[in-house]
Amino acid sequence: YALLAATLAWLLTPSAMGRAATWATLGAAAAAGQVGGSRLRDSRAGVVPAEVAAIISESGLRKIDKRAVAALAARYGSSEEEFEAQLAIVYGRYLEALVDEFDEAASSEISSLGALRRGLGLGWNATKNAHLAEAARRLGDSPPSAASDEMKKLVWLSKGLFASSKGRSDELLAPLLEALAIDGATAADIASDISDP
Repeated sequence: YALLAATLAWLLTPSAMGRAATWATLGAAAAAGQVGGSRLRDSRAGVVPAEVAAIISESGLRKIDKRAVAALAARYGSSEEEFEAQLAIVYGRYLEALVDEFDEAASSEISSLGALRRGLGLGWNATKNAHLAEAARRLGDSPPSAASDEMKKLVWLSKGLFASSKGRSDELLAPLLEALAIDGATAADIASDISDP
């Protein structure tokens, strides 16, 4: 966008105005192109989660078409990092909804989180970060604690999901436990209490 705007400015600036005016016009046009490109990227960021939600709505949570999801990155010109962040938004919203239902805990919730993660093509580190973000959002300015029902549910979901990570469970769970100021034994007790009410 910046290059296009700068080229147009160069073509439209009369040659009689001299070099300084041409460079000033080129600079202003480039800045305008940068701002326009930034706004376009920002508006595009909200579209991808909506498109992913539509794909999930059509196919169901357990049968997400990974190719259709991956094609959205190219369709909207998202970089790999931008796209993963957008997918993490979708995952985070689903995680938030599950945590909000703290009075209901079924192992199917853990398997549905896993299906969503796989269907989105979300890596383990991005998944871990989504769980940390959910804890941070719920804690706000409060001191670290897993005392609330919501935090217990988050620990239970995280522990159950990360158990399927093929040997990375402790590594993935550790930052969340640290953020909540609890140890592995406490997390195991929470998971046991929720699993066997």
